[in-house]
Order: sequence, then structure tokens, then C-alpha cells
Amino acid sequence: MKIDKAKRICKLYSTGEYTIATCCKAEGIEYNTFQGWAQPNLSEEDIKNEGYRRGFVHEVHVLYKKALINNEINFKALLRDAAREGLLDRARGTVHTETHLKVKYDSNGNAISTVIRKIEKYLPPDTNILIFLANCLRIFEYHDDRLNCVIDL
Repeated sequence: MKIDKAKRICKLYSTGEYTIATCCKAEGIEYNTFQGWAQPNLSEEDIKNEGYRRGFVHEVHVLYKKALINNEINFKALLRDAAREGLLDRARGTVHTETHLKVKYDSNGNAISTVIRKIEKYLPPDTNILIFLANCLRIFEYHDDRLNCVIDL
């Protein structure tokens, strides 16, 4: 049972979206209890010399070590994707809808919210983001292989 819960915790943690504490909480395990099972800072020499605390489970230790690596890889990928999407939204310009509500009260004093109006707002492309992307991607450079040089437009 302990190993099954640890597997679920490590699988959830490997996605890169959550901290180990929130994964433990989702499984109903105290964070300190899981740390006792895994003890991530142990070396192989410590394990051979039995220099670990009570409650240590070698299988959980191995699972957690793999989950740490996968978490780092997946977190960076999620962060990269979010940064790309954010930069593209700012470079293209975005449209979002604002809803204005008005609260009325009925005869019993219960609040009833009613929509007054919906406004679509357009945010134009951000020139600072466009300049940043142009410099990073060097999209205004023209490579002429015949002259063996770079021409900056």
C-alpha cells in the first residue's frame, strides 16, 4: 500500500505541474512521512552502510529520484510553452471580453446578478515584444551565401 501511494505521488510529481507537498496532500500522505520513505539526499554508500532513518523504503527512494529528474524536464517544457504562448499573444495582439454585472436584491434579500453589458477589448501588438522577438530570432538578417556574409536589413 505504501509503495502504491508513493507511485501515484511520484507519477503526479513527474508531470512538472505540482510540488511534492501538494502531490502528497492529494494522496492523503503527510509530506514528512513521504520524505521519510524516500530520503532523496541519500547516496548509494549511505544505503549500503544502512545510514538511513526509520521508515526508509528503497523502492520509493528510486521512484522519487526518477520523479525529481522528470519533474525538472517537464517543468521546463511547460514553462517554455507558456512563455511561447504569452509572447505570441502579445506579438499578435489579443481580444478579450469584459462582462459588467449589476447586483439586484429580491424581496427576500437574496443577491441576483444581472449582466449589464459585455465589452470586447482589443489589445494591439506590443512593439517592445516585437522588437525583442526580432532581435532574438534575427529575422531581419539576410544570409548571402555567394558573398559569404550577413547583411543586416
